[in-house]
Amino acid sequence: MLRRFGLIFVTAIIVATLLLTACGGSPAAPTVASNAPAVSSKGDAETTTDPDANPDAATAAPVDPSAPTATVASAAPAPVGGAGFAVEINQAIGIQLKGAKNYAAGKATAILAFMDAETKVDEATTQAVVIRDGNPVTTLKAKTQEKPGNVVEFLCPDMPTCGDWQKGNYEFEVTVNGAKTKTDAVNFVESKVLRVLAVNVKAKYGTVVTQVQGDGWKTMDDFTRATYPIAAANLRWAVRDEVDGTQYDLETDEGRIGLWQMLTGLVPNTCQADPAQEGCYDMVVGFISDRPMGYPSGSLQGWTAGLPATVVVASDQDAKATVAHEIAHVFAVGDTYAGGSLNCAINPSPDGMKGSDWNDRSKETSCTAGAKQFSSEVSATMIDAASVHPYEVGGRGALPSMACFMGSGGKQSEFWVTPEVYDALFQKLLRADSANSAFKMAAAKPAAVEKSMLYYFGYIKEDGSFVAEPWYTFTDVDAEAMPASPSGSPVTIKVLGADGKELASKNDKVEFYPNVAPGDKIVKVDEAALEGVVDFPADAKKVQIVYQDKVIYEATVSDNKPVVSDVTPVEAAQKIDGNYKVTWKGSDADKDNLTYTIEFNPDASNPNSEWWVLADNLKATEWEEDLSQWPGGAKAKFRVTATDGILSGEAESQEFTVPFKAPEVVISEPEWGTEYAVDDEISLTADVYDMQDEPVDEKSIVWTSDQVATPLGYGAEIITSLPAGTHTITLTVKNSVGVETKVVLDKKIVVK
Repeated sequence: MLRRFGLIFVTAIIVATLLLTACGGSPAAPTVASNAPAVSSKGDAETTTDPDANPDAATAAPVDPSAPTATVASAAPAPVGGAGFAVEINQAIGIQLKGAKNYAAGKATAILAFMDAETKVDEATTQAVVIRDGNPVTTLKAKTQEKPGNVVEFLCPDMPTCGDWQKGNYEFEVTVNGAKTKTDAVNFVESKVLRVLAVNVKAKYGTVVTQVQGDGWKTMDDFTRATYPIAAANLRWAVRDEVDGTQYDLETDEGRIGLWQMLTGLVPNTCQADPAQEGCYDMVVGFISDRPMGYPSGSLQGWTAGLPATVVVASDQDAKATVAHEIAHVFAVGDTYAGGSLNCAINPSPDGMKGSDWNDRSKETSCTAGAKQFSSEVSATMIDAASVHPYEVGGRGALPSMACFMGSGGKQSEFWVTPEVYDALFQKLLRADSANSAFKMAAAKPAAVEKSMLYYFGYIKEDGSFVAEPWYTFTDVDAEAMPASPSGSPVTIKVLGADGKELASKNDKVEFYPNVAPGDKIVKVDEAALEGVVDFPADAKKVQIVYQDKVIYEATVSDNKPVVSDVTPVEAAQKIDGNYKVTWKGSDADKDNLTYTIEFNPDASNPNSEWWVLADNLKATEWEEDLSQWPGGAKAKFRVTATDGILSGEAESQEFTVPFKAPEVVISEPEWGTEYAVDDEISLTADVYDMQDEPVDEKSIVWTSDQVATPLGYGAEIITSLPAGTHTITLTVKNSVGVETKVVLDKKIVVK
């Protein structure tokens, strides 16, 4: 039985930089212009690869092993005379907060050699060897320079070539024009999974009903993937096609709160007790077509009444940055725009900028850490290119000075991540069991034990009254306590026995100053959501909510729990596709009014599979669902849960079959054009989504040319080179159940 609030404090990795000198010299930071360093947009991507890592990789020309090697201590290098250079390992930010050296396993990585002067690179004597746990993984050739430059870039043509950047101790042996340096070993550490549910909402503005146009919202995770310290495979972006929110008028406060509540209902209530289970999410992002409060040219960029749900306008040009912004709030990252919720201790906003204090949002504060504003038009902390080296791996490469995505008012192309935000995410997202000597292992926890719990949800009004939504009882493990908000007003939930004795209790908080969409000012609202779980012993008879030292709500536990039966289909092994009406029966011996939640599982035979909430707060005993919009499975089931307000009962349908779905694939316009010379680097990217797989295995994403006998590379992003000719590029994606999609690039690649 599922419902709300998947606030999962997961762990991942933050990226950092390793800067080392070659040919001697004392440590200090290399100089980079305030705009992007002068690097070529095209060049070679040939590789020499350890056969055990990738037997199909090409071979690069060897470098003279007798060339002098300088191994230097890990420190920010000083400018070096002659042909000196510094090595930087960059996954998004080159110079990390306080010189940290933290790297995410499974995340695309660039190896950069910063020269102390503009240098013409000799490709025959320039390369980078990637070494993991003492064993060579691959050897990368530098991107070909069109003219002398001060930065030499080494990029993996695809993730498998570099061993998917698996966890381990990495060293990098970099040679430029025969001069060689080998870095100290650094750890690439694993992350936990970060789960986001993306939902397309059919919305109502007054009398107008609209739908999100196109499929762009389905891939609005790519900016988060690029800027967050997390393995590409560990950002689980689950897509759910259209949900009907037309019962809520988004031009009204009540309608906006209603849509938020509907989105929170898509997350299991059991996530309050066990947030790591399948079906739980850190964030639910509901995409709507246009801004409300004055549709079609409304003023509201988005909204939330608290975690885990937020609403984002899909047509906004900076919607991708908004997604990254809202997810970061899960990990206590504050705003960096005027009027926002500022967390000066974590990620300071520009000096003098005023906003609400993250830890007490009823108070105003400002930061004094020396951060500067990006521009007078963009309210955001500036990311100085010369100081921190922002870099988009596999995309634009070295970036100019940028604006923090926790700010507001900028273009999508202007936003990136600050070292402070990166560091905050790293500290929150690092796996406790990652083998990194810089971090202590978390103490072992005793095995979780199943017990009966009560899920509560409702709203405390400003006048102290309480409006209850349906509550549910369930049996699950209380594996991880949900953290209370640092800000807010204290509330206590008490479970009492027949004699009034307290059997269990839970201290919680409600927030009357919730986070808002980027650019909007934090203001006090007239009601605050209260949601959580509390232990529920078998002899419980009453539940009380205590607020401001008063009992503001009391509910009596019924003698009998509801009974659900006859959930369709009642005959096994049916094949169902398209629209299907699920029906069931519900009864209650105490004659209580019942409310229902219905869920779908494409593989109910797997105890670790995910139950998807189709709808909750239903009064009727039927629901129609379009199963063409859901993953396929041979042992699918529906499940219906009834509640009388506190006690719950549930039942499942018989198993049935839903056809497997093909992957969805869209090839992007080649970023570097469609005409090249032989040996030029060519960047090929695509958006790939599959209902059955989250995400699709990189090795199952295969690029080919009709003029080349072997695959060009594997994964959604590759860098390759092609022989002379006119090439038709095809991307083939096969999911784990064997269903395949082939897409052809609509423009030919011409190589002369």
